[in-house]
Amino acid sequence: MSEQQKHMPKDQGLDHTLGLLKEGYYFILNRKDKFDSRVFETRLLGEKAICLVGEEEAKLFYDNDKFSRVEAAPNRIKKTLFGEGGVQGLDGEDHHRRKQMFMSMMTQDTLQEIRSLVHQEWNTAITKCEHQEE
Repeated sequence: MSEQQKHMPKDQGLDHTLGLLKEGYYFILNRKDKFDSRVFETRLLGEKAICLVGEEEAKLFYDNDKFSRVEAAPNRIKKTLFGEGGVQGLDGEDHHRRKQMFMSMMTQDTLQEIRSLVHQEWNTAITKCEHQEE
């Protein structure tokens, strides 16, 4: 066991999935503050999860020599959230190619188009809800 693993704070309890659902994006930030640590261990969907906060930690996470994505996510997550064969579950050249393809679409024009489409869809959904309440 590495020295860092010996001192990594752990979120006590059997599972913290409900906390994640309740707190959303603040889940990790709240625990970063609670543990006064940018790295901590928790349990989500019954699985051990290591959470990282910060630029240096992100660089570590994206270091392909240190992490493998292939079996990182449980199958239930691959089938529902990521999709089977998604970039989140690929390593090496396959991951690099898929990520480059995705990132090539992240131009200012494309992002503005996505914002516009999302705005239209939200407005459509809101209008439908308002009509159902009448």
